[in-house]
Amino acid sequence: MTSMDKPESEENVFLDYKAVARLLGVPLGTVHGLVSQKRIPHVRLGPRFVRFDPIEIAQWLDARKVEPIEVARRHRRHGAH
Repeated sequence: MTSMDKPESEENVFLDYKAVARLLGVPLGTVHGLVSQKRIPHVRLGPRFVRFDPIEIAQWLDARKVEPIEVARRHRRHGAH
């Protein structure tokens, strides 16, 4: 079975600018800025046609998590850096 044969529910649904802005809770212009600065993963399908893979967006967000100070202190006390 190829990706073209998969039922729609199994396909990876890409997000548009508005969906990513809603997901991140930021203005649409912020998402446009992140794309123009190449600071957010995206797929450019044409000069003005950009889509976002929700899995990559989730990974991108996860990579930007900041540990709370209490957790960071606890890790340092136990030898983790």
